Amino acid sequence: MLKVGLTGNICSGYIEVAKILRNFDVPVFDADIAFKFLLNYRQDITYNVRLKFGNDIIRRGLIDPTKFNSTEKFDKLLDLAQPSVLKLYDSFRFANSKAPYTVFKSSILFERGLDSEVNYTISTFKPKDSRAMHLSKEASIRLVEAYDIIESEMDELSRNQKSTHIIHNYDNLSLLTQAKEIHDKIESKSIIKILDKTNNNYKNIFGV
Repeated sequence: MLKVGLTGNICSGYIEVAKILRNFDVPVFDADIAFKFLLNYRQDITYNVRLKFGNDIIRRGLIDPTKFNSTEKFDKLLDLAQPSVLKLYDSFRFANSKAPYTVFKSSILFERGLDSEVNYTISTFKPKDSRAMHLSKEASIRLVEAYDIIESEMDELSRNQKSTHIIHNYDNLSLLTQAKEIHDKIESKSIIKILDKTNNNYKNIFGV
């Protein structure tokens, strides 16, 4: 079974692409949700979070995001959960072993080196100004604040250069059409699909 990483900057459309792939019956593992769940609710991990950052890191039973004001500190937090996230993904793949490929959806795929865990990567690209406008409206924040958030992310060029496939989310380009084209390419490389095709050829030859 092939493993495919799906990522993108904020408001670039990778969440929508994940929904499209699910509609193609592709199993999608949401690593972002897995990180949040493990860090807030897995007892052994929350214990280590308190041990490393102190009890005041937890507010009202959840991790206080305002305490993580640097990339270095945030990375140390994610280090505590990343091995468990990958184990959950392995279990997810086992449960979906008949699928040609599974998707590992993560907003920090390249930032955390998680792309090394997959065979192919897909990233979504949308112009920065469009993303800032969308984020400002969606989060009810000032446009300047939206730009500050966007500037803190990995830049689009670096993300695109690291990606196997890029889905462009602008100029009326269809996400569905692009996702389907990439889906067909990846699926055709799956050993499951290759074996299915071979078996069908034998059936056609022998009239089975």
